Amino acid sequence: MAPTFNAAEVYTMAEMAQFYESDGRLSTLINNLRKDDPVMEHILWKMGNLTDGHKHKIVSKIPTPSFRRLYKGATRTKAGIAMVTETTTQTVDRWEIDVDELKIYEGNAEAQNSFRMQEGALHIQGMREFVTTNLFYGDPDNDIDEPRGVAARYAYKDGPNVVDAGGTTGNQTSIFALVFGDRELFGFYPKNMKMGIQHEDLGVYDAYDEAGKPYRVVGDEWKWNFGFTIGDYTSCARLCNIPVANLSITDPDDAGYIDLGNLTIDLKNKIPTRLRGRIKFYVGNAVMTALEKQARSSKNMYLHYGQWQDSSEVLKMHGKPVFECDSISETEAVLPALP
Repeated sequence: MAPTFNAAEVYTMAEMAQFYESDGRLSTLINNLRKDDPVMEHILWKMGNLTDGHKHKIVSKIPTPSFRRLYKGATRTKAGIAMVTETTTQTVDRWEIDVDELKIYEGNAEAQNSFRMQEGALHIQGMREFVTTNLFYGDPDNDIDEPRGVAARYAYKDGPNVVDAGGTTGNQTSIFALVFGDRELFGFYPKNMKMGIQHEDLGVYDAYDEAGKPYRVVGDEWKWNFGFTIGDYTSCARLCNIPVANLSITDPDDAGYIDLGNLTIDLKNKIPTRLRGRIKFYVGNAVMTALEKQARSSKNMYLHYGQWQDSSEVLKMHGKPVFECDSISETEAVLPALP
């Protein structure tokens, strides 16, 4: 029987007992809530050049030369250079348990340590999923503490490097074409700090109940300082306004059919040829299913399965790998036109 838990973010004694077998051994945990987000294996990370972010230059204008005749002057020009500062954000997760509750299995240090390690793995998973969601959908315009994710940078259906699939009502989703690199899309962490999740065993300390009365707990804390930036905006592209309800239509002659083959050609070609060979596509489950069904048609030759770096099969679209990412929303709002 699956464990049941109360609404508070602490374990009761009865809930603790569900983690253990009758002989005190930790039960095998089957995590049905785990998300698959391969993008976290692909993104590159580098140390920022600021203690609270990363500042870099982007080219906003290429100088245009002119012709010159003898005894005639040349037009002065200069490149357009803009300074962009991206800030880091910190996500924190803390877990604590009453010391007396943990003593249910006092004398079985192995079971106690295994429980804390198992709990820790779930908190790490939660942070990983949180960061992945913010990679795609973080938006400081909605929440000042969020980093600016990919979707917020390609937020208009007629904006640069955005392709509009035409959805106007209902739940929408997107396909993201991303190129990772230290001059393209990358993640960063603050200067002179460590990369990734930092864990601290807080030991035994006082916590306080609703009445302000102290009690002793054992605690763990996890932190992750991170941010994202795109040095070259042409290195990424978004196919937006894909109506999820229409993805189940497989007949190309149906008026509601979404021709993902043609739309993803437009998406791919938004990225310049010098970067196109490094594209990775990221899609949600509904899009992945639709891609595979559309690929069954003899008219569609843009999809095939091939080998990836770990020798496992991966779907290739226009010769580029496609990865299903659970953090890509299938309840996006319709993207508007540029104001």
